[in-house]
Amino acid sequence: MHPYVAYGVMPLFALANAGVRLSGPAGAFVDPVSLGVLLGLVVGKQIGVFLASFTMFRLGLSALPAGTRLIHFYGVSCLAGIGFTMSIFMAALAFAGQPVFETEAKVAILAASTVAGLLGYTILRLTPPSR
Repeated sequence: MHPYVAYGVMPLFALANAGVRLSGPAGAFVDPVSLGVLLGLVVGKQIGVFLASFTMFRLGLSALPAGTRLIHFYGVSCLAGIGFTMSIFMAALAFAGQPVFETEAKVAILAASTVAGLLGYTILRLTPPSR
């Protein structure tokens, strides 16, 4: 049952509880709210997590675990953009009383989580462990 729940039921549950209708023009992703959310979750989280890890390694405050390379940490930093539960909560607070902006932000959060997840998965899947 695990694959059905993990890859089917849970994503559908999350989407249903997001309270977003997935209809409308595709051009909505170039609106300032949507673009800010997409860039923040996909690009901003990557840069922040990766640079923090890289800095710790270079300063000698931490060491790479056995069998890993920096590209593995970059893949994990891409996965940091997935956390949509808190992002949707924050969008609801930030855009309370502005349903158009709130919907734009929620759709962008779901899209950014998908992009971040696929990007991180692809990098980690295609990168072999170091020897």
